[in-house]
Amino acid sequence: NYSTTKLDLSFSSQAGVSYWHNSRDPSTGDDIPFVYDIYLPGKDILGSGDFFIELTIDAQKEPTAYGLDTLDGAITFYGQNNTPTWFQTGLVFNGTIMYNGTTEAVSGTRGHIDKQWFPLYPGIDTPDGREHSHEWRQINLDEPAGMDLAIWRQFDRSKDNAVIQTTGITTDPADGSNGHSGTAVYAMDVEVEYISYAKWPRDKVSTLVPPPSQNMWLPSAHIVRVPSLQLELECRYFISPPAAMLPVEYFEGRLAGPAPGRA
Repeated sequence: NYSTTKLDLSFSSQAGVSYWHNSRDPSTGDDIPFVYDIYLPGKDILGSGDFFIELTIDAQKEPTAYGLDTLDGAITFYGQNNTPTWFQTGLVFNGTIMYNGTTEAVSGTRGHIDKQWFPLYPGIDTPDGREHSHEWRQINLDEPAGMDLAIWRQFDRSKDNAVIQTTGITTDPADGSNGHSGTAVYAMDVEVEYISYAKWPRDKVSTLVPPPSQNMWLPSAHIVRVPSLQLELECRYFISPPAAMLPVEYFEGRLAGPAPGRA
């Protein structure tokens, strides 16, 4: 279920009803901009353990259009030109998580929200999910404090993984000054050097779209370089592949290296 006038999404599954919508002012019932309530129930990978996560998320920064003034957020995504794309960082969240009857309070200040508004159905130009691929990195730096980086790389797999033109990095400074007069930067000279690979855990999870090979490897540790920003980051993950059933993988890890603008 969804609304055509505001952020209000929900869907039902065997685990219950998930939702994501704007928080509402208890005195007026009005939506609070950029403050969200999220509830996600589910089961563990074995199908035997119940869990849910319930959060209120307060975004402290304004939305940032990917590519800033250069692209105005209009990128090529899965072969569709001019797909509006923006992201939001500076998140403050509080809530609870439950697993197998044990509930704990959680809070944090890391994370991001990204959204795409597809002109057409997302898979229209990639019917079997393999014509295009992408890598999205959202990086939260400790120094300079509050600096966030969105790095978007996408590939045409039908042309030997050729990089699609709207690849690049968008910076989001601590003060959120990302508009026409802000200090955010967009650069296209992104280079990635892969150091190691991680094997897909086929013995645990099969994807909804069957893979072309039973022996699959994912990029793992790598180095990101952006010469125009004097940026070089070594990225190493501290979790193994989450192995979602969708053909999408998420890693989390630590970074080391000079920050943008530093030698």
